[in-house]
Amino acid sequence: MARINTEIRISHKTIEEKIEYEKQLDESLKRQGYKNRTEWINEKYRELISK
Repeated sequence: MARINTEIRISHKTIEEKIEYEKQLDESLKRQGYKNRTEWINEKYRELISK
């Protein structure tokens, strides 16, 4: 079965801004103990819908 994805897009003004944003996000998530962005997004989504 093919994978079906949900996409979240964040606009950036420059490629440098995008790279720095992603770097900071990845570093922050690792410090918080997440394996990757998907794990974090899924957790936050579950928190929102459980309220």
